[in-house]
Amino acid sequence: MTSMNFKAACFDLDGTLIDTGPPHRAAERVTVRAFGFDDLIADHPVTLGTGVIPGAQLVAEHYGIDSVEEVLAE
Repeated sequence: MTSMNFKAACFDLDGTLIDTGPPHRAAERVTVRAFGFDDLIADHPVTLGTGVIPGAQLVAEHYGIDSVEEVLAE
């Protein structure tokens, strides 16, 4: 294996290079619909950028879903 030395690295943590907001929102819509909701409710929590598990916890709490594991699985 060859070792590479880098002089710089670029991390896109805020949508500068790729806007992941729309597909993230679409995935959340699919998830809440699987639990019987028609769509995201008006005061849906902001989960983008929170991390997978914290985001799933927010969704579970906000929608009254008992199992964070089921939200993650969905």
